[in-house]
Amino acid sequence: MTKIICISTISIIDKIKESFENEKYSFINKPIIKIKIAELENNVLKTFKNYDSYIFQSKNSVISMRENIKYFNKRNNFFAVGKYTADMVENIFSTNCYYPKNKYSSHDLITEFNFHDISGQNIAIFKGSHGLSHIKDCLEAKNNVNELNVYVREIDMNLLKDNDFDINKLNIVISMSNDALKAFIKKYKHKLKDYDVALIVPNKRFIIDECDMFRRIKIIDGLQDVGQYTKIIRELNNE
Repeated sequence: MTKIICISTISIIDKIKESFENEKYSFINKPIIKIKIAELENNVLKTFKNYDSYIFQSKNSVISMRENIKYFNKRNNFFAVGKYTADMVENIFSTNCYYPKNKYSSHDLITEFNFHDISGQNIAIFKGSHGLSHIKDCLEAKNNVNELNVYVREIDMNLLKDNDFDINKLNIVISMSNDALKAFIKKYKHKLKDYDVALIVPNKRFIIDECDMFRRIKIIDGLQDVGQYTKIIRELNNE
């Protein structure tokens, strides 16, 4: 029985499991990263209506702000680094959100919307404490920019147990979080050296030298596409 170990949060994991019902696959869903929402002071929240634009760098930054919707001016500009973050902004804030159409990254957001040319604006950037500051670096020379760390990612490797893996079976690790993957590799690189372990990640940036512990690596295109996951899992199982 092939074991599938998901070490990061995937919203459609239950649907993926359902697609393998009555087949010889075992699912272990143990997201090792927990999100702790930061508490913002009331005087900080009251400044939100003064911003011309709001930029969200991740879905968790949107989730962290959903209890504070009343402090935002929905007539102002909302931006997101990617489509799924933008979809969440539109769902929670009930307003339009701009995002780069080709590639989902800070660089593409900056380029597509000509952030280098923006000046004299008050801009709030919402991100996690470990998030990159490329957008802030681009904007702060000509604008008043406030970068807010609205959540912290905490890693709990104790959730994973050695017996979650089977030396006699194929073990497929799924990670949509780079931090989760790095923590996993640090703990299991040597422990699983004799195991048949494959990896599914969302892009090439996740593949680092330490990934040589995985005998096969697959990149998934549609992060919310159940069919993509089932296709790749079956491919790995049949190789």
